Amino acid sequence: MRQRNIPRKIAGEEWKTHDARKCKAARRIEFSATTQITRCAGHRQTGVVATVFRFFLIALLAVALMSALLWQGRRDAMRAAENTSKGVLAIYESHINATLRRADAALLDIALIARPQLQTGNTEVSKMGDAPAQMTSRLSGFSEIVGVYLIDAEGVLRYNSDSSLAGINVADRDYFRSLRDKPEQGLVASELLYLRTTGQPTIMLARAVIGQDGGFLGAVGITLNLGYFAELLAKVDLGPRGYLAINRASDGLVLLRRPSTTIQEPSQMAFLGEQFISGKNGSVIATDPQDGIERLISYRKVEAYPWVVVAGLGSGDILSDWQNRLYGALAIVATLLFAGILLLRRILRSNHALKDATAQLARLSLAVEQNPIGVMMTDLAGAITYVNPAFIQMSDYSLGETLGQKASLLSSGLTPP
Repeated sequence: MRQRNIPRKIAGEEWKTHDARKCKAARRIEFSATTQITRCAGHRQTGVVATVFRFFLIALLAVALMSALLWQGRRDAMRAAENTSKGVLAIYESHINATLRRADAALLDIALIARPQLQTGNTEVSKMGDAPAQMTSRLSGFSEIVGVYLIDAEGVLRYNSDSSLAGINVADRDYFRSLRDKPEQGLVASELLYLRTTGQPTIMLARAVIGQDGGFLGAVGITLNLGYFAELLAKVDLGPRGYLAINRASDGLVLLRRPSTTIQEPSQMAFLGEQFISGKNGSVIATDPQDGIERLISYRKVEAYPWVVVAGLGSGDILSDWQNRLYGALAIVATLLFAGILLLRRILRSNHALKDATAQLARLSLAVEQNPIGVMMTDLAGAITYVNPAFIQMSDYSLGETLGQKASLLSSGLTPP
């Protein structure tokens, strides 16, 4: 019988200890190749899924943070624009209020001069004496005012300072009808009208002349130089789509707008009429019915007078910088999404290839384990790392005795018969 490289018999407790240590080592590494390959593949696939999940979670959090910052930036841009427009309106309201106060004071004086003429019926210019000169003198130093008008209770124009034409009937004018129906209401502003005397566009400010008995005697009015107010509104640039306007408080009617538009739509601001009538100041985002452009529209009532100053800023102008940031953010998100899709495709392809390789290795391992010919594998140092069952049967060594030993164990002179 041939001798073995490792003694099979060790006396007493030394043999038992040696054999038990060998068996424990064998149990720790004794797994089939199929099981080892499958488990490694499973661990790798689990790690890949976790990596993909972390990537998309981080991307989702980044998108959420970016969205929050963009939304806050949009709110800040709109709030800054609103504050700017309100500041502009406060300045214009103060200036226009001062102009209307002077005009209203002049109208009160003119009404006192005109009352005796209307009460006595002396409404012919030739019978008025120095009353026309007195009325006209009240306009001295007023570059904003064009002319003075005296209208009797029937709506007949009795005197106008900017033309010798008299005797025409203006009873169809909205300002006259309003004063005739409600003479105690104070100063009234007309719509944008074209003077029948000169054909020039203007706005009439008028007051009723009330008799001692409270009856309506007629009206006095002054026409405004719109060029003065147009120059005033044109001093501020509110952007390519912005504008400043003066509106009538009673119905939102646009009296003057700069820059002006080619479309004539006198009731374009009627949708703000309720806010104007209530006397509130505020802002609203709305689509202008005249040109279809969405704007931030801020409005401020001229204190104690029937006018409202309005500032409109185009939403596109306000948000132009914000939109540039938005497009940049969308480009980043699209890039991340594209990169994530490419990564996911590569991972899926890699997993598919890994599954194929795992299945192939499993089949190969099964073939090796069931092979009736003994198979042994060693590392670079020559130590045995794997033997199949056929090898164990042929060599008469146990698995624990074989693994880790040198391949020289199998030399022909030392193997069992």
